[in-house]
Amino acid sequence: MLDAVSIFSKTGVVLWSKSFAKIKDTVTGDHPVSALVSTYLLEDKGAATRSATIESYTLKWLFVNEFDLVIVIVYQKLLQCLYADELLDLLKAAFLKHFASEFKGAALGSGGVLDASVLPLDFEQHFEKAQRRAQARALDAKAKASKASDATAERAHLARAGGAGGGGGGG
Repeated sequence: MLDAVSIFSKTGVVLWSKSFAKIKDTVTGDHPVSALVSTYLLEDKGAATRSATIESYTLKWLFVNEFDLVIVIVYQKLLQCLYADELLDLLKAAFLKHFASEFKGAALGSGGVLDASVLPLDFEQHFEKAQRRAQARALDAKAKASKASDATAERAHLARAGGAGGGGGGG
């Protein structure tokens, strides 16, 4: 479902990135994440929406203001990623839990310096755990919604059957 995930600083340093599929460049020759940065983030157009469609992709992002970071997920716009928002929140929490100490005093937008030898960050296991959690929660929510819908349909069916049969009690 996901095509790519990236965590980068607002100054452009990529801290961690993972691709699941080959991403096509935009008509201007930019990677969709680059287009997101130049079109939305640099111009502060996307602060409220946190979502954009760039050609055949949907991009959702979340700011980690404590360290001037951006977390972005990319997926095909024709598909629906039910766990996108949940995944972004879980990735932010995992990132803060495991890497906050490395960024204390070196917030990338504040002129601090991050040791480049630690890049890319070892975030793979944290990402996979967050993704599994987000997917499981989305499936649970979908199952609950389906069960509620089935119960509503059953009640409607019983109401119609009861009304059509004249009550069934006579005597």
